[in-house]
Amino acid sequence: MPLHRHDSISKTRLDALSDAMFGVAMTLLVIDIRLPEAFDPKSGAELLHAVGELRSKFLVYLITFFVVGLRWFSSSRLAAGQETVTGQFARWTLLHLFLITCLPFSTMLIGRYAELAPSVWIYAANMALAALVSIRLNMIADREGWHTDGLREGTWALWLLIASALISVAISFFAPTWAMLAYLLNFMRPVLHRHR
Repeated sequence: MPLHRHDSISKTRLDALSDAMFGVAMTLLVIDIRLPEAFDPKSGAELLHAVGELRSKFLVYLITFFVVGLRWFSSSRLAAGQETVTGQFARWTLLHLFLITCLPFSTMLIGRYAELAPSVWIYAANMALAALVSIRLNMIADREGWHTDGLREGTWALWLLIASALISVAISFFAPTWAMLAYLLNFMRPVLHRHR
C-alpha cells in the first residue's frame, strides 16, 4: 500500500526518537536506587548492610530494565526495512513511548512502596497498557503487510507480559512484596514458547 506524502513519516526519524526515549527511560530507572543523603557509614560492614537494604529496589530496577529492553528489541525490529511509516503507526508509537517514559515513575513507586498493593497496580497498569499499545502496533504492521521477523512471537510475548502484570495484581492482594516476581515469567518466554 503506497503512502501519501502527507500521511507518512520517515522511519529513521521515528527510530531515532524511539531509541532516545527508551535510552532515557532505561537510564532514569536507576535514579531511585540510592542511599539516603544523610547516611554516614562508620564501617565497611555498615555500608554493605545499607547497600543490602536496597535489594528490593534493585530487583524492581533489574526486572523493569530487562522487560523494557526486551520491548525495545521487539519494537526496533517492527517495520524494519520500511523507509516510511503511516501517520497512524507514528501516533501509536508516540503513545507507546509515553507509556515507556512513565515506567521510571511506576518503578520508583513500587521500589519505595512495595508493601502497598496500589503501587503494584499502577506498575502493572503501566506495563499492561504499554503491551496493549505494542499489540496494536503489531496489528498495524501486519495489516500494512510489513514483513517483520517474529511478529507473531512478539505478540505472544506481549500477551505473556500482560498475563504477568495480571498475576502480579492478583498476588498483591495477598503478598504485595512478592508481586514483582510474576514478571520473571517474561524471562522464561523462550522455554514457554517451545512448549506452546
